[in-house]
Amino acid sequence: WETEFPLIAAAKALRILRKRSQWLRVIQVFADMEELCVRPDENTVRKVARAFQELGQEDKQKLVLRRYMSKWKYIHFNGERVRVKRHTSDED
Repeated sequence: WETEFPLIAAAKALRILRKRSQWLRVIQVFADMEELCVRPDENTVRKVARAFQELGQEDKQKLVLRRYMSKWKYIHFNGERVRVKRHTSDED
């Protein structure tokens, strides 16, 4: 619980700020997370990438996605959990 608390609090703050379309504050919360060495989950990374996209900073969006999104994702296939490579737009 103690290790997850900063992530839970930050995720809730990001959700509120995203609903209010306060994209600069979303990025500020993410910067605070980085300072505290809190590793973001996939949903948080997507929210921050969306904030950069809304502000017209596509280069920073790609940097965040490349840095924090894993190369692999897990899907269920024939009742089993299978690891597959995540498709990125850079591979096109």
